[in-house]
Amino acid sequence: MNKIIINLASGNYPESRLPFTVASVLLIFALLFTVVNTVSYTLNLKKISSLEVEFESLDTMASEERLKLMANAPEVTDELIRALKNEVEFINGIIYEETFSWTELLSNIESSLPKRVFIVQISPTFRDSKVRISGMAKTKQNVLDFVEALSNSSRFKNVFLLKHSENKRGRTSGRSASSERIIFSVSATYVREVL
Repeated sequence: MNKIIINLASGNYPESRLPFTVASVLLIFALLFTVVNTVSYTLNLKKISSLEVEFESLDTMASEERLKLMANAPEVTDELIRALKNEVEFINGIIYEETFSWTELLSNIESSLPKRVFIVQISPTFRDSKVRISGMAKTKQNVLDFVEALSNSSRFKNVFLLKHSENKRGRTSGRSASSERIIFSVSATYVREVL
């Protein structure tokens, strides 16, 4: 039998072993890469399983320690809860006093202050956010205007006129007309600005 070679290319097709050699080298490289990855994967699986055993051991130890702590913990009673609440309220009161802004309070009072009303004393109570304001005014209407302005302010709630009294002054410095002044005291709840 004679060997027939058919060349469909337009030119001569040289027989060469170069593509076969390149494919063989690539196949060997792929096989080596597969072997290395398989070994690495196996080693990592062993390491992961040993770490899981170690984590379970640590978790068991932590659970045992938690149980010991719970066994030694003091019993929570209503008295203990009340004592802790009182301590928290005391600390919050100190924080409230330390962060109290006198400038903000005075500015809010000043913005509500009508003409002919003069403030003599401001006494805040930090625990319940109450403010007591004492002062003088020319007329009763000036005092009522002040109470109304505080009530309309968003910074003051529960505004009450606690007391007022008229104080008439006689002749002073050669003036013939007597003048009166109203001495008053107002209580309000001060609403601080939330930061």
